[in-house]
Amino acid sequence: MEAILFAADSPVAVGKFIRALEQFPRTEVEAALRQLQERYQVEEHGIELLEIAGGWQLLTRRNFAGAVERALGGRTRSRSRLSNAALETLAIIAYRQPATRGEVEVVRGVDCSGTLAGLSEHGLITVVGRSDSPGRPHLYGTTDDFLSHFGLRHLGDLPNPEDHEDQQLLAIQVKIAIDGPAGSGKSTIARLVASRLGLFYVDTGAIYRALTHRALEQKVNLDDPAALVELVRETRIEFEKTEHTVRLLIEGNAVGAEIRDPEVTQTIKQLADLPPIRDIVNTTVRRLADSLSGGVVVEGRDTGSLLFPKTAYKFYLSASVSERASRRLGEYKARGETISLPELEERIIERDRADTTRPYGALVKLPDASEIDTTGMTIQEVVEAVVKRVKEIQEPGDSPEPITEKPTIEEPVSEEIPAEETTTEETNTEESN
Repeated sequence: MEAILFAADSPVAVGKFIRALEQFPRTEVEAALRQLQERYQVEEHGIELLEIAGGWQLLTRRNFAGAVERALGGRTRSRSRLSNAALETLAIIAYRQPATRGEVEVVRGVDCSGTLAGLSEHGLITVVGRSDSPGRPHLYGTTDDFLSHFGLRHLGDLPNPEDHEDQQLLAIQVKIAIDGPAGSGKSTIARLVASRLGLFYVDTGAIYRALTHRALEQKVNLDDPAALVELVRETRIEFEKTEHTVRLLIEGNAVGAEIRDPEVTQTIKQLADLPPIRDIVNTTVRRLADSLSGGVVVEGRDTGSLLFPKTAYKFYLSASVSERASRRLGEYKARGETISLPELEERIIERDRADTTRPYGALVKLPDASEIDTTGMTIQEVVEAVVKRVKEIQEPGDSPEPITEKPTIEEPVSEEIPAEETTTEETNTEESN
């Protein structure tokens, strides 16, 4: 129903919903519309669902236009001036991100393809994934250049559209650990939560990949655990911090797309499953986290059990096997590859068995972790659930140091971030963490 509303530029009659959802009676369709309307009234969005002209339409909230001007109109530090259309589009994306073109156009009421293209060319927005809605449209988010352009430290500096402090950043140092099975959404959610809260996203998988690439480069015997451990112990792992990012360095060199080579993907398990190497990497990440203001978000299969066992901010993301297989199937189809849904389900079941029975660093749902079943949820809904829970926890013993940056680990990834991280061992970063 939301997909129909976002695609419409005029009120949608109840009859159209009934035809689209022919398996449901009129009473259930009308009840669902009322529930959807109530949800938009409760949630903090720049749009509302109204019944007008004999139909239903999503419209801009009356007070949102003023927030656009307050948020962006007079803040720019750049000499270049943006049009009102660009300012409105940026504000909508900043407040709702990730947002689709359809969502932006519902708020603005006009075709925004040209404006989005221009903002992308100027580096103020970027594609951060795809929506779960029909057609899987691109999801847009703001960039670090957006922050610099408007003199913002992080997204938490944006004034709230409702003029209250719901969206203020945490004023404590936190370590957020997100675990879960392959395909549950950890990578995507971790990145977006870090962006939302102004924290560092640390891709531990990139560290294991970089070390595997070095082992291949140094021609170390991958079947010799002692040789691999010795290599990792002698390798200098560093992080180059700038105002908003940290970049992974191996032996003083920034890692690049080479860590995504197929050979690395095929052999990473031989290095990443070794307990001494996992201990070395975990120690390195802990030191990094302690050195960063604000906090970090990490994801994997043992981040709550081994990496940050004492943090109160533990999450376990889950999803049904069929849901995870369906997500992965969409990625295969997008690449023009053919695979059956039952085959993907079998792979996921086998992967779950392997992850939960590993002798060290096995996937486990901890008693003190907040579990979120992402089955049937959109990316935005999962992000909102995590952020809400983080703000509820607020460990009283944490440092009161304010978060002053909105960093992410600068490591090459595809712009096409899926609703989930990759689930097969052939292409999954999570295989390493």
